[in-house]
Amino acid sequence: MPIDDMVEQSGFDLGVFREGIIDNLRAIDPLGEGNLYGLPIESTLMVMYYNKDIFDRLGESYPVEGMTWEEALELAKKLTREVDGVQYKGLALEPSYAIPYTQFAIPGTDPETGEVLFTQDPNTKRVFDWLDKLRNIPGLMDMDEARPDGFGGNGQNIAMWISTAPWLPLLAPVEGLNFDMTSVPVWEDMPGIAPTTPAMPFNITKHSENKEAAWAVISHLATEEGQKVLSAAGSAPTYDSEEVFALFGHMDLEDGATYNVQAPFINQMGELPPYSKYGPQVTFHGDNFITAKAREFLESDVDVVTYLRQMEEEYTTIVAEMKAKE
Repeated sequence: MPIDDMVEQSGFDLGVFREGIIDNLRAIDPLGEGNLYGLPIESTLMVMYYNKDIFDRLGESYPVEGMTWEEALELAKKLTREVDGVQYKGLALEPSYAIPYTQFAIPGTDPETGEVLFTQDPNTKRVFDWLDKLRNIPGLMDMDEARPDGFGGNGQNIAMWISTAPWLPLLAPVEGLNFDMTSVPVWEDMPGIAPTTPAMPFNITKHSENKEAAWAVISHLATEEGQKVLSAAGSAPTYDSEEVFALFGHMDLEDGATYNVQAPFINQMGELPPYSKYGPQVTFHGDNFITAKAREFLESDVDVVTYLRQMEEEYTTIVAEMKAKE
């Protein structure tokens, strides 16, 4: 159920959250009315991890905050090579090669008509042009079944890996992995804008018989005190506080471990496009159309213009099927 009334009645200050979080949650109101259906408790933030040993071995400087996607490509080219029988790879974006897409508020469909807009929005082509350059780095996309790629674990052949911030406490104990992290690259004309997906809110169902008790729990988790505990446990906080950010992952890190834990919080999250019941929604959990198509594109040899046209045709069929069920 919408919680705007409970927020107002309790006097809860929505201004405690990082800029853009509440706006993004209101943007995905399926009624298109900008309602808020829950308090954001955990962020779905991305970060760039980098293997310091690979950079040292190949004689390249570590990535820095504010690096653009084009600069990341150039660095990836330099770091994708075979040395002493090991095929190093400069850059991987898992779980989603659509991460650069989420820095733009790209509307995939018209919310009113369902018209698919992939070929009409220049930023969609811009993202796939970048992916085209990525897949054409010699050796980057080559697979070796005998020695699978990996940032942590046995592989440790990926120099830069863009993934979710909560990987930090999982990577820290990996033996022999000498790494740190920095902010995700930005588009040159959009400095300071990070990838974004909706924060994960805690909600109250309209059928609940204990709405006030539920609100008490949720609103506590959203306070500075609650967010400090969650941040220390590796849950990316939504509360806008340097003190809260500094605790990120601390509970699972060894004493004396020093990582750039502020990295996920450096840039402002990009806006989300207005909700369209026809989608496609770029989500954090599970797969989605854009992510699947970005991955498929990397494994294909189809040119960008043709591929976007094929995407549009495929999704137009999906929209038609949605309309037939209305």
